[in-house]
Amino acid sequence: MDHICFDLDHQDDLLYLKFLIKEQKAKRDIMRIAFIGLGSIAQKHITAIKKIDANAILFAVRHNTNAPSVKGIKNIPFASLASLNLDAIILSNPSVYHETILLSI
Repeated sequence: MDHICFDLDHQDDLLYLKFLIKEQKAKRDIMRIAFIGLGSIAQKHITAIKKIDANAILFAVRHNTNAPSVKGIKNIPFASLASLNLDAIILSNPSVYHETILLSI
């Protein structure tokens, strides 16, 4: 997977995400997206993604591995990210951890 980083709180980046999803959907019918963290920021991103592609398959890596699943989002261990054939990974955990996560993906 190519790694592209952007901030979904910025309108230009959200427009670029829409472009990427449309481009990827031309290759595959259903998008597969994983979130690192599933707090309030992730909820904003999920809402935006569902508006773009209601059929997207969503996964979440959570710091609390026993956290209850959120409707329509499957909790997964970090180690399984590489095996899921994902179209995107969205970092929605605290930004202080982003560099560490990016270096370990």
